[in-house]
Amino acid sequence: MNTAPKWVASRTLTDVGTYNNSAVIKGELTGEVQRLRRERDVIVIGSTSAR
Repeated sequence: MNTAPKWVASRTLTDVGTYNNSAVIKGELTGEVQRLRRERDVIVIGSTSAR
């Protein structure tokens, strides 16, 4: 799992440099996820929280 590329969707997190192969999604979330899905399989791990 550590070698797989990971994208993080967050309203508050700006730096994921401590996590291997991770990047924060920048810009409009829906468009970025659609772009990623055209390039590769997307697997969602984690959860959301309502605030």
